[in-house]
This record gives sequence, structure tokens and C-alpha cells, in this order.
Amino acid sequence: MRSDIAADVNIDFGDAHDWLSPTRAWRLTECAASVGPVVNKPITSVGSAPNAGTVAHRAVQLWIDAAGYRNGNPQSRLSEAINEALAEFSGRPTGEWPPTRARLLARASQLAERLLWGDDVHAERELLDPIRRLRGTPDIVLMKPREAVVIDLKTPTSKDDSLQPWIIFQLTIYAHLVEQVHGILPAQVEVFRLNRGFLPLSMNSTSV
Repeated sequence: MRSDIAADVNIDFGDAHDWLSPTRAWRLTECAASVGPVVNKPITSVGSAPNAGTVAHRAVQLWIDAAGYRNGNPQSRLSEAINEALAEFSGRPTGEWPPTRARLLARASQLAERLLWGDDVHAERELLDPIRRLRGTPDIVLMKPREAVVIDLKTPTSKDDSLQPWIIFQLTIYAHLVEQVHGILPAQVEVFRLNRGFLPLSMNSTSV
């Protein structure tokens, strides 16, 4: 990512609300004129009919915050977190909720095993780079004293392990933000697809 991108397109970062999310940053690189005001809402502020992905992300966040993945039965604790997430919204989730829920529970042990690698596990915590006016909220960040891993949860069904360029860009932004906030550049980021499992991607300072 170019550090002088704002200067190239004459973006004014004087407005305290004019931050770039990974999505806005990607749109900026594709078409600067398409970038509008940033809107940041927590997961729990979504309307009365959340989609399946929103509920799944919220359930994983609750599961991690309660350290349910460290329990002897992570699947059972994740099931409780799913029920808690559903209770936060009124109405049935839109989209493919039944298969999303089934896949999430089926992958609970696999995800729990990966999370146990981290000494600290953060879920849905916003990270800021005030110099470049970048902000982002990785799904999961695993931390060790000199290591870090970013995990991005993807709920839609995927037919193969290919990743769209904007997803790689998003994960690169997250890696940069982790380095800015925690002082550690993740050597690896991982996409966790509910129907296929983990897909690791290497990161380095040059690519970031």
C-alpha cells in the first residue's frame, strides 16, 4: 500500500470523521470519486433482520470474549453463544442461516484449536492508524510476545480456495493496523471459511 496515496488524489484528512476503512481504501485505489463518507456501526447495531454472516460473527465474538473456546466442549459453548447472538436481534436471520449455523458448529473444534495458539485473543476490536487515517476491525487477532496472526471469518459458500483481490487487500490493511497498534507485523493472515476451513496467506513488510 502506498503511503502517499492520499496526496496523489488530494484527499483532505483534516476532517476527524474522514477515515478510511479497508473497503473505502480499496474503492479509493479503484476509483477515488466513489469514496463517500465513512459509516462505522458495531455488529450489535444492525437492524432487526441481520444476515447469517452478521449473526455468525457476533456469536464467534461472544464465544471468544467468554473464553468458550478454552472449554472442554467448545462446540457446546459456541452453541450457547449463537443463542445469545440470536437473542440480541429480533427476527430470523436472512440468508443461508441453517447451513451457516451447522457449519459454524461443525468447525468449532478446529477454530478453538487455532485460537489456543494465542496468548491473547482479540475479537472485533477496532484498530487505528491516525497518521494515514486508516481504521479497521479484524474478526480475530491472535497475539504472542513477538508474533501475531489475523483471522478473517468468511461465511458464504466457496467452491475453491481462490481469494478475490479486495479480500487480500483487506487482510493486508488489517496486518498493517496490527503492526501500528501492537508493534508486530503478522507474518501470516488466515481466511477461515466455514465450508472449507483455513486458508493461510503470507505477509511481509514489502507487500504491506
